[in-house]
Amino acid sequence: MSENKKKVPLTGAERAKRFYDKNKESESARTNEYYKNKRIAQGFPPPKKQKSYPSTSSNQITSSTQATSSKTTASTQTPSSTKVNSSTQTTQPTKTTNTISTQTDFEIEPVIEDLPIAEPAIVEVQTNKISALDKITDLINSIPNETKGNIKFRVDSFKTIIRILKTPLYKAFIKLITKSPQLVIESIKEAEYRPGVKYSMRSVLAYFNCILFLLDKYPNIKITVAKKKQYKDQSNVLSYIADEQSEEKKKTLVESGGLPSYAEYTDKVVKEFGTDGREYLITELYREIKSRDDLILKVVKTRDEAVDDDNYLVINKGQQAEVIINSFKTKKKYGDFEVKLSRSLTSLIRNYVKSNKILYNDYLFNSKSLSVIVGRMNKALGVTGYGATNVFRKMLQTDLDKSGASPEQRLQLANELKHSMATAKKSYVINKK
Repeated sequence: MSENKKKVPLTGAERAKRFYDKNKESESARTNEYYKNKRIAQGFPPPKKQKSYPSTSSNQITSSTQATSSKTTASTQTPSSTKVNSSTQTTQPTKTTNTISTQTDFEIEPVIEDLPIAEPAIVEVQTNKISALDKITDLINSIPNETKGNIKFRVDSFKTIIRILKTPLYKAFIKLITKSPQLVIESIKEAEYRPGVKYSMRSVLAYFNCILFLLDKYPNIKITVAKKKQYKDQSNVLSYIADEQSEEKKKTLVESGGLPSYAEYTDKVVKEFGTDGREYLITELYREIKSRDDLILKVVKTRDEAVDDDNYLVINKGQQAEVIINSFKTKKKYGDFEVKLSRSLTSLIRNYVKSNKILYNDYLFNSKSLSVIVGRMNKALGVTGYGATNVFRKMLQTDLDKSGASPEQRLQLANELKHSMATAKKSYVINKK
């Protein structure tokens, strides 16, 4: 019976292991070569050959052993020759041989002790290979009172800058931005984020401003006044161009029919998505909270659970819901803020939480950003050209501007939106034709 059984074929893993066991040396060399070339392609320098140390030859060890043997034999035989008979003397070399063997093992130990000499060279090489992104991320995170949004924006910007400049190591990155600003400027302006498409002017402006931010915050990064001025000049020129483009864009939007009012936008949302989904809930939340893309809300039961830099939705059975915003763009100027939601919006949230089986410590919307969701909403509604979540701020500000509000009312809305009155007029008022 056993002879008739079919032979079970080897699995892929078993075949791979069998091949590796037969070719360990060549496979190890091939793997090492692959990872070496991969690191070189990423911009790291080729690995340095480790310093080789001359090993003690077998002839040297043999001669040393023999020399030690002769000395030991002499010292052993001298005191015994006066007291021991001839038969005892003939057995003496056997005992002496054991003693020499032990001493020989001890004598070759210094050869092993030579190995630690290589340690300082290895440690020194490693300290020169500090990642530029890791080091800059640490620097940004060490700045007090920075919001999560600002930290993420700057880290993401430097990730792109480092990739454009091909300087994965911190030392090389700092040397390039401080010694060759013109090369840095041209490299960033000519860089493409996909074949044939350069970075937008506003993105390039943000990258220059991030470099200036790093140089301003850390004066120990040495750069001459003239070279730093090159970055400042580029920032000023691009800021001017950005303002001009914004004015042109506003004119185009006005000519195309202008921005809908918040009420008109809400009607479009209800008609397209209904009142039970997240689209209507997002629209109503922005109407009452008036924030930026900050509504990544962690659901908790009590205010005592709102203990860190997250933004929270506090909701339970007996009270109106409350939103606590701890992290947003202009926190340094305005500080944390809280908004108690209306009864109707609280009821809407309870229904949404129940139907979507959202638990405490979950997030109300399972997303790192609402900009993507709102951007899709706007596209479906035909409201394009006004940004994603910024559309809500523009509708609120434009509605107030059209109502003929007093300066005090304009100031109140500006404070609720957490920006200045000048910013409101410049960036958020879109008049209809």
